[in-house]
Amino acid sequence: VDCTPDDLGDGAWVARLKRTAGAHAEQLRFIVVMRDPIYRAFSEWSMFSLGWNWDPIKNFSASIATQVHKLRKCDPALFMQPRKLRALPTAQLAEYIDRCFGAGRAMAYIQTSMYSVCLLHALRHFKREQFLLLRYEDLMRMDADSVLALLARFTGLHPPTRRHRASRKTCQPGSAKGAARNSYSGTSPVGAEMLN
Repeated sequence: VDCTPDDLGDGAWVARLKRTAGAHAEQLRFIVVMRDPIYRAFSEWSMFSLGWNWDPIKNFSASIATQVHKLRKCDPALFMQPRKLRALPTAQLAEYIDRCFGAGRAMAYIQTSMYSVCLLHALRHFKREQFLLLRYEDLMRMDADSVLALLARFTGLHPPTRRHRASRKTCQPGSAKGAARNSYSGTSPVGAEMLN
């Protein structure tokens, strides 16, 4: 179990995971939560720039423009070329991801939001059935029992029969009383305001 989106942006991670699992690789399950790429990038930027003060660029647009420039400069022949990326042999795709996506490092807002490239590489190593792809916005609208049932079906794990106090509330980041918000989505009442 790992909760970071950065692993899929590490070209060596998927191959290393498959090699480590060995004969049991087909038993692995991956739950990939994808959200609107702009909101995902903004959420990560707000955490690292405004929250933790790791990113010195305090303007979201400027930070994104800097990353897009670096991505384009990293490999101009592959920038905005999905067909060329799909045609790359697996080893070259992994090398591109490591070189241009930062090998899974934090604060790669654009690269980590490019799910298609990261999943393209992961699906070269694992079967599609091993991945549960969820939209963050849908997940935030689901009640806890539905989420648990979905994850149990996918993983083959079974939740305890004793039910906890069920809440029909949907999941929302920072929803605890007094909790600071560092995560914004298209369903967040202040999401558009924060992006502006």
